[in-house]
Amino acid sequence: GCDIVLSSRWARLLGAPTAFWGFLSYATLAGLALRWRPRRWRLAWAVAVFGFLYSAYLTTVSLTILEAACPYCLTSLTLMTALAAVTTFQRPE
Repeated sequence: GCDIVLSSRWARLLGAPTAFWGFLSYATLAGLALRWRPRRWRLAWAVAVFGFLYSAYLTTVSLTILEAACPYCLTSLTLMTALAAVTTFQRPE
């Protein structure tokens, strides 16, 4: 399933592989978590929610249009869902 997804036209965004953008999102969230300040919550929330929405979109494309289930994509969707939920519910006062 991953070979079909990675060779599709949806495998790149702005000329770079979607895996690069995923890595950049996770690295940004990790960096924000390590140097946490309440005022950085909005950036963490935006990255997590955008990552969730984009992962949901790509997973929908892979399952419906490409008819392929990539375990890495499904894992990323699960992680981004959890991160979006955590950043949403851990909003500072």
